[in-house]
Amino acid sequence: MAFGRLEIFSTDDPVENFILEKETTAIGRSIGNDLVLDRNGVSRYHVAIVSKDQQTTIEDLESVNGTYIDGVRVNPHEPRVLRGGEEIQIGDLRVVFHPSTDFDTTIANRAVTTQQIEAEGFRLELEGPYIAVAPGAHGPATLRIINTSARPEHFSIQVEGIPKEWVRLDRSELDLPAGESIEIGASFRPLRRSDTAPGEYKVIFKVRTPAHPERPTEVATKLQILQYNGFGAALGNPLVESQQSFQLYVHNQGNGSLALNFYSHTPALQIDIKPPHITLKAGERQTIAGEIRPKRPHWFGKPRHHKYVVISRSLDAAGFQVPLEGVYHEKPALPPWAPFIGLAGFFLAAAVILGIVLIVLASGDNDKSNGNSSGQAAPVVQSFNVASSEVIWNEPFRVTWLTENTSDVTLTVEHGGVVVAEYPQLDPSGETSIVLEEAGRYNLTLIAEKGDQSVRQPTSVVVRPALTLSIVYPSGQTELYRNVEQQITLNWSVAWTNNPTTADPSRLPPQVILNSGPLGYENTNVAAIGTNQVITVRPESADAIVISLQSIGPDDIQAQNEERITVVYPACTLQLPATDVFGGPAKQGYPLLLSLAPNVVVEVDARNSGGDWLRIRLDGQNFIQQPFGWIQSQGTACDFPMDALLVTTDYAPPATSTTPIATPRPNITPSVNPQTPAGDAQGANG
Repeated sequence: MAFGRLEIFSTDDPVENFILEKETTAIGRSIGNDLVLDRNGVSRYHVAIVSKDQQTTIEDLESVNGTYIDGVRVNPHEPRVLRGGEEIQIGDLRVVFHPSTDFDTTIANRAVTTQQIEAEGFRLELEGPYIAVAPGAHGPATLRIINTSARPEHFSIQVEGIPKEWVRLDRSELDLPAGESIEIGASFRPLRRSDTAPGEYKVIFKVRTPAHPERPTEVATKLQILQYNGFGAALGNPLVESQQSFQLYVHNQGNGSLALNFYSHTPALQIDIKPPHITLKAGERQTIAGEIRPKRPHWFGKPRHHKYVVISRSLDAAGFQVPLEGVYHEKPALPPWAPFIGLAGFFLAAAVILGIVLIVLASGDNDKSNGNSSGQAAPVVQSFNVASSEVIWNEPFRVTWLTENTSDVTLTVEHGGVVVAEYPQLDPSGETSIVLEEAGRYNLTLIAEKGDQSVRQPTSVVVRPALTLSIVYPSGQTELYRNVEQQITLNWSVAWTNNPTTADPSRLPPQVILNSGPLGYENTNVAAIGTNQVITVRPESADAIVISLQSIGPDDIQAQNEERITVVYPACTLQLPATDVFGGPAKQGYPLLLSLAPNVVVEVDARNSGGDWLRIRLDGQNFIQQPFGWIQSQGTACDFPMDALLVTTDYAPPATSTTPIATPRPNITPSVNPQTPAGDAQGANG
């Protein structure tokens, strides 16, 4: 049985999936754990995930660097419920929890198999027959091609059965020597849109050779697309007058049906929402109507303004809530002149009222004496709880209480020794939702009273600032190119109060720190509100770039958010009938390494100073000593501006051709003297 699935993201490895098959799964660096993560920042025994009674929780085991859920650090040995979709930070790893599905159970019970297809002159092997992928996440598969023929062969690969933007291949064209094999990675990433329907898709890999281009060899796999949920909500008219209704607009942004529930806990108002719950299809929008009326009528005086909160909650495992705040304008029930009409009646009834008061006072004295003699039962607070001790700013949290022997219950909210909110005349037992206007540490006190006796029960809640961090890439890109100069825009904001422009020195904006070594941020203090930064960057490696946004807000409350930028090699498509690859940026003086067919996509690393030659990556299996080669830029179509590519001089100079030159012998002029005897000649030369 599978209790859920963990999707593990790292900066230097492909995405991994781990199926939770045990009720308790230990995670850490030590080999004694169920899931071993031998990474920086991971403790020997870091966290435990427990699945019991149809609920999954995570508990930090006093790890050194801590465990973060959606950017908030959890307390050691304090279980936190996982509902699905949470981002868990363990060391330098990002882990996403997915609740159990029937498909996960199928994966857990099925051994990984390799499909093999024999064809004329080659063999195909496909690993990963079943891949479960949530829209927006990655799912890997590996296609291996083995050239079983006695000659080099050219192969082209296509993927059919799913939209082409859902899959990315390491390469779609390649040349393979006789007897050699190569692995081609396929990364599936369905778009996170409402029209990405969940279900099972048949994916076909088609491999062609020049000998039989019309008869591709096929090997198929199944891609399982999971359902994801998400919705948006907005009030059409936040300011509601008496006798008016409000409109709530909701939109299902997920790819499957989603049930929503609507409610409000506003102490002074009665809010009726019709219908109170609905089910939206993928991408569907609806308008919900609501009526507001005061619980107690306001007869005379000035108009009153009441804040109200309408909460939309998804009825799925995540239980995501969207609180929306509005204002109800209550007019008095009677016109201003009505009190004067009753003035005459007041004097007429004065004598009667006075008599009644005297009777009541006398009765009260008797009751008091009787009460003192018999012993009046004191009020009791049996329970007083908050649903979560830590919440994000502008996020409602539920408060519940249970009392006995009480005539009046009041809830107060205190911040910095000052009461900032009060909820009087509550029911002896009940619940309400509270939205606090600022981040910070708050003390909540429930006051139960009866007569002249009262009892107080305190609790507390921490409200953390809400952090957002996003990246705007160059047009048409969702990642950055290595060794290419390009611009990105960082957008961030920190929300901690409804009134960020206040002059109160105790409510200053939080300290906001941006960290990203590759982008030049080292504990850099930045502004908190409405901020963006245009950055020119040229990544020097293919490692992911991590951007961390941290805030230290009121009462030293901390929050953190993180984004990762994927870095890939830029690519060019070859358009000439044949492209020769040389050992350097010239045809003379460098060896010819290989020749590539048209439409092959190559990964580019750099260019020479003239821009007429490009350095490309070579197959690491066949060119171990020569990881790079050079091609002419003419006849290529590239997905990046050529002048933004890195210029390199890191290559050997061309070999100089050496033509041997004959050394002339000295001309010997015959002697004109008569020939001497050999002995004399020998003596003269000696």
